[in-house]
Amino acid sequence: MKKAFLITLTFLLATHGYGYDTLFSDLSNTWQVYEGKTYRKFEGKGNAIHFILGNDAKGTLEIKGESYFSVFFNDKLYKKGVGKIEWDIENLKRTHPFPLRVSIYSSRGVSGLSTRLINIGEESNTRKGNYSFRNGIIVSSLILLIALVALIRNNPQATLEYFNVLKVFSVRNSDEGVVTIRVTSANNAFLYFFCSALVAFNLLIYFNNDKLFSKDFSVLSFFIELSLSTVIVFGILLSKIIIIRMVARLFRLSEFAPGQFYNFVRLLLIGFSFTSIVLLTTYMLGVHYEGWLTALAFIIVFMLAGFLTATFIKLNNRGGFTVFHLFSYLCASEIFPLVILLNVFFS
Repeated sequence: MKKAFLITLTFLLATHGYGYDTLFSDLSNTWQVYEGKTYRKFEGKGNAIHFILGNDAKGTLEIKGESYFSVFFNDKLYKKGVGKIEWDIENLKRTHPFPLRVSIYSSRGVSGLSTRLINIGEESNTRKGNYSFRNGIIVSSLILLIALVALIRNNPQATLEYFNVLKVFSVRNSDEGVVTIRVTSANNAFLYFFCSALVAFNLLIYFNNDKLFSKDFSVLSFFIELSLSTVIVFGILLSKIIIIRMVARLFRLSEFAPGQFYNFVRLLLIGFSFTSIVLLTTYMLGVHYEGWLTALAFIIVFMLAGFLTATFIKLNNRGGFTVFHLFSYLCASEIFPLVILLNVFFS
């Protein structure tokens, strides 16, 4: 374990702290507006601007806005945001036809908007850092793997039970044993934190997938974001324990709450472990397609739908409660909190 930690630390230090000779190209002189079914030169007024990235474009496209703005590639909405957004040109060429028309719209006008291309100087003697984001992914994966091995060595039977795929979608009222009874035990708490880090790892990639080849995204900044995201997800996970217990007591299903939460953690671990393996493989090879992330997101959604269906059937098999009562419980303990959470993350 100590040797693995030293290898991880060495790789982390080796991939951070390099300087760059950076060149900036302002694109504002190429801005256009669309009026009268034609494009003409932008003259300082308007809520939308357009410009073309030619086949010879390279480096990183950076867009900054003081107000909320929307970005369109070839007239199709691609991303919304505020502040700074970056895309690697080579990455865009893999997923979009070039020349590429970039359109930016802001309801408050484009006066606070800036667009530029960022390039690493060809004559720089320093190491090129366009794989820092990918390095962060690889090192994080290694740390997560070491943490998982430590959990298995500490309590192999209980930890491996969390990765039982069949039990996630089981409709039988099986006894989960002491693991579900002691939901807040030390071993479970460590595994919840590992689960939080795994979820945060995937979310960080999903929301920053355009930075795979970013020139100024360091490994250190990746780990800072990952640490903060892990703490937030861990807090949400602990809140879910409280919500399920309170709602279960209200609906007179208290004895069912531990097993329900246990299976939810199972779902997160199995689903996000699968997506982590896919993402790690593709990012190590330097291959990235926007559609893959969408497909992985749909897989998680389908797994969640299967989990909710199995949970409802398992509740219904207990007997003594109406379908409406059980469905209301499921809405209060699972569906409504999830909808609110997704709305916060993706709004």
